Amino acid sequence: MDSAKELFILKAKTKIILTQVFSERDQYQKQAQELQKTLSTVLKDKEDLESTLVQYKKQVVLLQEELVFWRESYPSVTFTPSSDGPYAEISGEVDLRSTTPRKERERERAMPKPKRHQSTGYIVTGAVKTASDGGENNPPSPRGSSGAQWKRPATPSAQNRSVPSERQMTTTTKVSKNTNHNPDEVYTQEGQLKGGTLDCLIGRLASPKAELDYHIKFLLTYRSFCGPEDLLAKLIKLWETAQTLEKYTPRELDVFRLRFVKFLKFWMERHWYDFSEESTTETLQTFINQNIASTLPSSYQNLTQCLNKKLHEKNQKKIVYYMNPPAPVIPVGQITDLLQISTLELARQMSLRDEEIYHSIRPRECMNQAWNKPDLKDTCPNMLRMINRFNLVSAWAQTVIVKEKTLKNRKSLLLKFIKIAQSLRQLHNYHSLMAIIAALESSSVSRLKKTWETIGNQNLNVFEELKELMRSEGNYKNLRMIIKKEDPPTIPYIGVYLSDLTFIEDGNPSRFGDNQEYINYLKMKMLGEVIGEILFYQQERYNLQPVESIQECFDKSEKEALPEKETYKLSLICEPRT
Repeated sequence: MDSAKELFILKAKTKIILTQVFSERDQYQKQAQELQKTLSTVLKDKEDLESTLVQYKKQVVLLQEELVFWRESYPSVTFTPSSDGPYAEISGEVDLRSTTPRKERERERAMPKPKRHQSTGYIVTGAVKTASDGGENNPPSPRGSSGAQWKRPATPSAQNRSVPSERQMTTTTKVSKNTNHNPDEVYTQEGQLKGGTLDCLIGRLASPKAELDYHIKFLLTYRSFCGPEDLLAKLIKLWETAQTLEKYTPRELDVFRLRFVKFLKFWMERHWYDFSEESTTETLQTFINQNIASTLPSSYQNLTQCLNKKLHEKNQKKIVYYMNPPAPVIPVGQITDLLQISTLELARQMSLRDEEIYHSIRPRECMNQAWNKPDLKDTCPNMLRMINRFNLVSAWAQTVIVKEKTLKNRKSLLLKFIKIAQSLRQLHNYHSLMAIIAALESSSVSRLKKTWETIGNQNLNVFEELKELMRSEGNYKNLRMIIKKEDPPTIPYIGVYLSDLTFIEDGNPSRFGDNQEYINYLKMKMLGEVIGEILFYQQERYNLQPVESIQECFDKSEKEALPEKETYKLSLICEPRT
């Protein structure tokens, strides 16, 4: 009886302890879930903050460019940091109306100061707001600018981390949209420019109403509705018309001229390929000599220097200088087998080939889905080369593996390509990395189960990690996140941007209106964001030396690449169906 009683008591105690354990387990699980939710929120906030930081950095670059332009235009003005915060004080005389008669200037100075800027409709606070507005929306006061300050952009609150618009960042007080109705412009309910006629959009290039990056987006996308020759002709007409319009005060006319010259210089510096035709270059040179020289002598000097520099570069053969590049791993003797070449050096030479094509892509090749339309393929040769390069690398990798009849050699080649993919990842060459992954996941290679079983779990895990990085789920979310964090040089997978461009093109009309007279500027902005990112990664190049013997090996082996049907037949020979 005693033993039965003890057993009963022991069971009761055990039951109580188990109940407590299960209860604590449930509490810990709830705490773990709450911590997981908190972690997800923190990671999301981190992504939002990183995105906001990128936007702010872009704004800083634009403002720095504006500051350089105004310093070049007014060398007598000094810009010094303020001691009471992140502002800058401007000192020195700034007179935009040097061509205006003295009596007229004195009469205008005696007039009461207007409460609103004549062009933008914004309330002006302080004598000058050039820095916060990029030197455009509120030009310097002709009476000098003693004691003027630049206004700091508002910082978004923790509850609202959305990226502020350009106007929110560049004005201290915003008023309602200009009530003067312009039939050539269409705005959204929020006051954003939705679209306009071609002449209207070109006119905004020299207007203080335009956003800071308006000229950037315009130059990236204008070729879908206007050629470089037509744009230059319309700009010349815009200049000539502005000189005779009575609606401009002398001050506004000088601001127009400065903004016009700023855009012209930016166009020449960033998109010189638009002036590849000799007739276009001659027209530009004639316009600068006949119009800019007499009105803006300092700007004329800057433009002629830029023009002469570009003409000199055009006539000179481009020489690539390597600054202390890593020593290439050159194979000894004649190359007869892919396994003779260093894995890292293979990835380097592949990256150099991809880089040459990627850096040749121009904005006009990204418009109107030209790569998918037979009648427009002549307008995007480099984009097609990039696409064909992807297909060629993928076909080459498949062919090399399935041509090998012995299991031992197939294993070595399969491991070789996984290591090549790993090296491409280290070099930030995601285009060829995706091509290698596509080859190893093709039906010809993925069905070789006996070969895959021989490479070991460690190598399989490496390949799975690379696949996870390049997954298309979430619109290539993982890949986009990694690329944003990494420093160039980088060769992105071009398919990501082609998907974005196709989505924008298919989902938004290029024109609207009863007679299709308005160009969809909102679509231009979206396309400009994507094209701008493509061009961003063209700024840095690999500091690597080409190895001629490996490049020749590429030429030979790539010519032997077989179509998918042929590689599948060879795959069946390697490992027949069971």
